[in-house]
Amino acid sequence: VTLPAGIAALLALALAAVVSGMVIAQWAQPDRAGSPSPLGASFLKSDTVGRGLVPHRPAPDPRVAAGDEPPPYGGNSERWAEEQEIALYLREQANGRRVLLDDWEGYRVIFFTGRPKLFIAAGDPDFLPSLRSPQGRVAYILVRDPRLQGSRALDGYYPGIYQLGREWATLTREWPTVGWRLYQVKAASE
Repeated sequence: VTLPAGIAALLALALAAVVSGMVIAQWAQPDRAGSPSPLGASFLKSDTVGRGLVPHRPAPDPRVAAGDEPPPYGGNSERWAEEQEIALYLREQANGRRVLLDDWEGYRVIFFTGRPKLFIAAGDPDFLPSLRSPQGRVAYILVRDPRLQGSRALDGYYPGIYQLGREWATLTREWPTVGWRLYQVKAASE
């Protein structure tokens, strides 16, 4: 079988990338003392390769280093169970595109509802107008605790909304395991 030159070149490039990734992963294998090989370590630190090829060790939490305690949020199973609970609640309460959230952290909630059209998320064209003037546009705002890489767009536009809310938003529900709060937006006339 003869392939067109362009496709053959792409396949050769893909094969080279796979082989390179395998070589890099081998270089990064720890020695008996647990340290990566010197060549692999220097190559991986260079930021020139994808980090998904080798196991990632998360950076220490800066709050712990500063003496503060990190928020007491659960592991994945607790988080996912509670985010499924949030999704169920929103499926029952919200109609139409009436829930404003930053999908940077809220993508699992969107997924678990099975109804992405309930949400106005950061990538939507009506996100900024809804963020700037939520009354009359949205019924709920779902906000993540900013200590957890929270709702960057929401907490950035309304600093402290997670902790304090706003005069036009009433705390409706809270899910403490995952650090989500749902605020109901009052009608413009209230």
